[in-house]
Amino acid sequence: MSDNKHLEIAERLASLMHERYETAAKHYGWETQVRTKVSFDALPEANKQTMLATAGAVVDFFGPLIEAAERAKGFLQVAALTPADPPKPAGDFMYYAVQLDEALKRLLDGDGQRRQ
Repeated sequence: MSDNKHLEIAERLASLMHERYETAAKHYGWETQVRTKVSFDALPEANKQTMLATAGAVVDFFGPLIEAAERAKGFLQVAALTPADPPKPAGDFMYYAVQLDEALKRLLDGDGQRRQ
């Protein structure tokens, strides 16, 4: 995964994690600091960098899965373009690769909405 893509995913994830943390804290009766009850972009720099480092570690952990999903998606696209040799079912891996790809798209689109 390129450094730019890694950073883009980490920034989206950090923003989502911050918003969810603030919402969950309020829901569970936890009082967060007044200066952090702001959007991710308005956080104090130390808080923002801490959340970015945490999100970056999550992206590092899932990086191989992200790359595998991208390769699987590319394989499916190429296979679909060759009707003389239609793709054969590849088992559950392909299903999960597509699911992971869709989840990444939602994250990169900044959707952040929980799916049922």
